[in-house]
Amino acid sequence: WPVASALLFSAAAPHPCDMGAALAHLHRLFRRATTGAWPSAPLKGLFLLSCLLALAGIATVVEGILRGKTDYRVEDFVMESPRVPKGLDGLRIVQISDLHLGSFRPDDRHLPRAFEMIAGLQGDMIVLTGDILNDNSAEMLPWMDYLPALHAPSGKYAVIGNHDYCEYDHSLTPAQREAQMDSLHSYYRRAGFQVLDNAHVPIVRGG
Repeated sequence: WPVASALLFSAAAPHPCDMGAALAHLHRLFRRATTGAWPSAPLKGLFLLSCLLALAGIATVVEGILRGKTDYRVEDFVMESPRVPKGLDGLRIVQISDLHLGSFRPDDRHLPRAFEMIAGLQGDMIVLTGDILNDNSAEMLPWMDYLPALHAPSGKYAVIGNHDYCEYDHSLTPAQREAQMDSLHSYYRRAGFQVLDNAHVPIVRGG
């Protein structure tokens, strides 16, 4: 039962104020260590090593923001189980996860390539397994030409991820958050996706 799985990851940028404060703090500590105002050499060496490890961590985050979020890859996975009916043998499911469309500008030139990769997999079914948003349903609007263009003869399905509940935008009232969810569902319908929310769909193939 070959399953083609397109895993699309995106990294949201940390708040610039938090990053600036952290870098300033590291700079002050680094100057203190290098100017000799430190109890002993072994502690100074350990501290410098800690600084290097911290900088490596920051570099990893920056790399993820600048390059990693567009490093799209297709991971093929074949599921074999006696519980899978023979009629489903050969069913190709394309899984897309964590698009976080709010992390991309509307004129981003990389994300369309991801949609082209998904279309090229020619899956029988497409499942979008959560977090298509960062925190606002309007983030789907710039990509509404691409999502409906994805074709799957056995259906396109989506589930709601934690970001899709729009709870990370603390400026929203409960009523506004409910309106956001209504909009999200309507955008999914326009894109041809069926949202499974406390629901299931039987897949019938080959009897």
